[in-house]
Amino acid sequence: MLNMETTQIKTEKAPDRDEIRLCSCGNGARRRGNADCLVCHHVSVKASRLRRQADLKARFMVLEAAIDKLAGVSDPATRRAFEARCRNRFVVVWPDQSAGKKRFDALVIKFLEGDKLLVMTYDRGFQQVPLERVTQDPARVWNP
Repeated sequence: MLNMETTQIKTEKAPDRDEIRLCSCGNGARRRGNADCLVCHHVSVKASRLRRQADLKARFMVLEAAIDKLAGVSDPATRRAFEARCRNRFVVVWPDQSAGKKRFDALVIKFLEGDKLLVMTYDRGFQQVPLERVTQDPARVWNP
């Protein structure tokens, strides 16, 4: 039989609603409804953002290597001149002044001889354009 006089049940007091609970780092109070303080939250968000950026960078480099492999041999002089002008392969192609056409966004596929580029557009297919008419697309900045 169970002796009720000797058995003790340990109960912890539930935390008071206004009681300040500390973060595991010990530096500050927890955020309301969360288990970490604001500083620890910022650190964890920054770490996850850096991991996500590193993953995107790795994927982009694999894609760029696949494009190079599919496109064949490129002219190294044109590639160096392009890399001096632009930081990534997302570009804006500006038309000739006399043509009266609009500018368009493109992705550089291959570097041709004579400072020409083979670009892939979103609606016009593949085109050869001179290097002078190309600038970096400000909407798609990538820092590999």
